[in-house]
Amino acid sequence: MFFNGSLTGLDVSSPVTYRGVKIGEVNYIELTEDKSQQEIKIPVYVQFYIEKSFIGKKNPVQLLIDQGFVAQVKEPNFITGNSSIDIIKAENASIEMKSTSYHDYPIFPTRMIENQLMTMDVVLKTANKTLIEISEFFRSSRFRSTFDATTEMARNLEKLSNSLDQSIPGFINLFDRSLIQFSSASSSVQNLTDYLARHPESLLRGKQ
Repeated sequence: MFFNGSLTGLDVSSPVTYRGVKIGEVNYIELTEDKSQQEIKIPVYVQFYIEKSFIGKKNPVQLLIDQGFVAQVKEPNFITGNSSIDIIKAENASIEMKSTSYHDYPIFPTRMIENQLMTMDVVLKTANKTLIEISEFFRSSRFRSTFDATTEMARNLEKLSNSLDQSIPGFINLFDRSLIQFSSASSSVQNLTDYLARHPESLLRGKQ
């Protein structure tokens, strides 16, 4: 695959998806030049997962090409920065397809990306996508489990400090107060994350 736009977030093992399902992955990315030796090209080598027992007149990947499907690089995820390659219907979009093979590898057609200034509609859609990803991050099980573990640690430390306070007077009071403040901060962060999960747009315009 040859893309004329940005490859930000694309790397070896990046997924290739069709209708939301991973059907392959990026195997190799290299830097080269075109035949005129005037332009730099970046071939992206992809391996499709094809049924080993497939028997037919046409390869499934060739069927996708014949039916007008093209590849495009998806916008990087806001949180992880990772990207993927989506196989989509061309729908009269410009297609990058100057030849059928490159170094004996078949070339899969790609969607041309026009270098246009971002319109307000694109800006709003991008901002909305970003807010959704932020909200999903705060709602994710990984974030919740990590935060719950931190909260539980704060509670245990507070119990420990109370127990020590009963048996060790004097200087331990400072330690006790610090742990209580840590526990309070933990509760504050809990409230903040709950609010951000419900209202991610407050990161842009502030809490109303």
